[in-house]
Amino acid sequence: MLRVSAKGMLVVVIMALAFMITPVRAEGFAGGSGTAEDPYLIETAEQFNTIRYNLTAHYKLTTDIDLSGYENWEPIGTANAPFVGALDGTGHTIGGLSIDRAINDVGLFGSISGNSRLENIKLSIGAGGIKGRDRVGGLAGSASCTNGIIRNCTVAGPGSVSGFFDIGGLIGQASFMTGGDNIIQNCKSEVDISALYDKVGGLVGRFEHGRIERSYAAGKIEGRMYIGGLVGYSYARNVQESSVTDSFAIGTVQAKGMSGKYHAGGLVGYGYGISQSVFNIKNCYAAVDLSGTAATKGIIVGEWDSFFKITDIYADGVAGKCVARTEEETHMNKLTADMKRQATYANWDFSAIWAIEEN
Repeated sequence: MLRVSAKGMLVVVIMALAFMITPVRAEGFAGGSGTAEDPYLIETAEQFNTIRYNLTAHYKLTTDIDLSGYENWEPIGTANAPFVGALDGTGHTIGGLSIDRAINDVGLFGSISGNSRLENIKLSIGAGGIKGRDRVGGLAGSASCTNGIIRNCTVAGPGSVSGFFDIGGLIGQASFMTGGDNIIQNCKSEVDISALYDKVGGLVGRFEHGRIERSYAAGKIEGRMYIGGLVGYSYARNVQESSVTDSFAIGTVQAKGMSGKYHAGGLVGYGYGISQSVFNIKNCYAAVDLSGTAATKGIIVGEWDSFFKITDIYADGVAGKCVARTEEETHMNKLTADMKRQATYANWDFSAIWAIEEN
């Protein structure tokens, strides 16, 4: 007869529990266990595609990824089931992304939320471009994070980004949660953007309750209403500050509205604050060809309300107003020759943030 002592049974139970709580490498990944300390390692497009089956894990690219084998990429994460994990691209390129879907929340990621982190990602949009309805962006269609980080990410062509409402080169709609700390930092978009309707920006179409720092957009931006070279529509409320600092936009901005308040700006189309919540723009510039039928156009900002603050902002060119108000803001409007001199940019940090080749 086989006898097992109570002590022996206890050892067996403890060993079984230890096995159950030990992170196990997911089959199909190149390594890792999906934690922040030991993220899943991705080395193929097929492995990248499986992110959609675990939206809470941490991932890291170990090489460049080519998504051209997916002719019509299905965005990762939806409004009802957003991506809340983290992806570190480690400087590698995700290339060949093409999407054509008549849905909302379209991009490499459809929707991200929570404390999601997207870092060190280089995204190349295929010739087919990214097409959707509302909330369309290269990296993500929408971001509704509480403490989200989007850092060191770039979006480039040859393809473009297009849709109806809330369209941006990097993020379509970044409506971050109030009370959190959300940041878009060291990011750039170098793609053409077009929206059939409203809230379209070179970097972000609609931006609420967060910070954009050290970022830029370059391309051709087209839309009907609230169009900006960097941000189309910006918003702050619930005594929370939103800001754009040390950033710029270059390229063209074209407003196609026929009548009414179709605001367009070289940097920001429309800035809006409520209940003492301030939207700040500081240490930025725009070198944008601004055209179209917008009711109000400004080389820096199309229109803004009372809780909107601009500091040390400059625009290239003498045509038009830097900020579309009844008064001319000539002190910010500089000749091209002046824009090539460091002395023009009062209070800017040329030791750690900015650099310039004189003339």
